[in-house]
Amino acid sequence: MKKKILIVNYTQFGYHIDSYMYTRYADRDRIEIHYFCFESGFERIYTEDVIVNYIPLYAKRFKSYMIFFLTLKRYLHSEKFDLVFHIEAKFTLFIRLMNLFTPMVLDIRTGDLSDNNFKRFIKNSTIRISSWFYRKVSVITESLRKELKIKEKKVTIIPLGGELHHFDNKEFSSLRLLYTGTLEKRNIDQTIEGLALFKSRNPGTDISYDIVGFGKTATEKKIASVINSTGLEDFVTFHGRKQHNEILPYLDRCNLGLVYIPQTQYYQFQSSTKFYEYVLAGMPVIVTNTYENRAALKAGSGYICNDNAESFAEVLEKLVIDKGKFDSEKIRSMYQSNQWKSIVKEKWEPFVLSNCR
Repeated sequence: MKKKILIVNYTQFGYHIDSYMYTRYADRDRIEIHYFCFESGFERIYTEDVIVNYIPLYAKRFKSYMIFFLTLKRYLHSEKFDLVFHIEAKFTLFIRLMNLFTPMVLDIRTGDLSDNNFKRFIKNSTIRISSWFYRKVSVITESLRKELKIKEKKVTIIPLGGELHHFDNKEFSSLRLLYTGTLEKRNIDQTIEGLALFKSRNPGTDISYDIVGFGKTATEKKIASVINSTGLEDFVTFHGRKQHNEILPYLDRCNLGLVYIPQTQYYQFQSSTKFYEYVLAGMPVIVTNTYENRAALKAGSGYICNDNAESFAEVLEKLVIDKGKFDSEKIRSMYQSNQWKSIVKEKWEPFVLSNCR
């Protein structure tokens, strides 16, 4: 009998990659999927057979959250889901306590990433306490489970992945750098400054850099300012926010992906969707020296750098020397098991079905 699953997430449908991929690849003969979220003003994305329930996001956030909580409670009462897959975010525990007798599992995609040690401790403690009230918990990595101190017997690891795209194999007569994703707390200005150092020492190298992402207004202005101040307007292009399918031309055209995660303690255990998108597109990667980046990187798939301009420039110089050694087909083959389709079929789907009432 088909199971009725509700995914609860504040993020508008289609703009949270993990949950979007769950809905895309789940077996429709076994699972009926509903999605409950805010409507944040982005263009609506549609997936066949997914019933999306939108809650308006008002300027007054308190009003928005109260409507979200109350509407969700009524919806759960009227629809009788076999399981609620609740993606951890603000007020997780409150939602759980309001719906204590609803079959519900908690999904944790991240720990707290605040620069403030006290705030980070409080938030991570809240996540751990919230997990006590759920039947089972899914976590993005084993290292994050340990960091949050959630009991191993309660946890299933549902990792990040990427889509396999059958682009032509990359050629490396020139370097075409690509960064995609959030700009907040990523220090992407360091990569621009690193490229400027590289160009000053290797002026004849054919190189470009596409930045596809979004952040707060001040962060985006800083990116634009650094491009101008380094004189790299002809080499670096900031494209701003793009939908997931709009990134495909960049994955096709570029031949080197950047996973630039700060080397702080609280980012050590965060893996990156972008890493898998790059390698499954046949691209070698430059990753910063964090625990999860080191664990993901395999021999022949890229280089590790430190999170500063000089180290980034040095890695680019290594790439110029070694670029003939990279093979797109080999890079893709190393990460076949990290396709979203495989993760949904082998991890997510068994997890939710085993926890249905």
